[in-house]
Amino acid sequence: MRCPREIFVAFALAFFVAMSAGQEQTSAQQTSPPKPSPESAPKPDAALQQSPASAEPKPAQAPVKKIARKSRPKAAAAPSNGLRKIVVRHGGASEPVSQIVTSMSAEEASARRQETEKLMSAADEDLKRILGRALDAQQQETVAQIHDYLGRARSALDEGDLSRGHTLASKANLLADDLVKH
Repeated sequence: MRCPREIFVAFALAFFVAMSAGQEQTSAQQTSPPKPSPESAPKPDAALQQSPASAEPKPAQAPVKKIARKSRPKAAAAPSNGLRKIVVRHGGASEPVSQIVTSMSAEEASARRQETEKLMSAADEDLKRILGRALDAQQQETVAQIHDYLGRARSALDEGDLSRGHTLASKANLLADDLVKH
């Protein structure tokens, strides 16, 4: 019994040979037959030359198949209300950065900023305490995460996003506290 690959190869080869033979036949049909030389052509009778209506018609050539091309779908007409839908593919314009403004007073904002800075400095102090300890791979990943949170908290404060800065500083502080305890 043959393996499936051998069967597939044999089938593909037979298919290719059949397609090649079919293409040769169609190309032979599409080309015009060779014109006979005047010496080898039979001489027409005088009777056939006098009556062109009685001459035999030439056999019609096989019609050539036309390949249909796929057309792109046409754009839909604009709605009657005058609004148009614009589709921007692969990116388009970048969206502007928007800032969410909270209804926080200047005093509350100052207090929130100070609390965030305290959380960040506490996390930094905890990182300094574990500096001399040998850390396993998971603890090293935690230290890297703390540094990431602290950097993002500082950039949030620089951008004026006190809420995000406070959240990131809190996360860094909690991770640092946990790392010191274990």
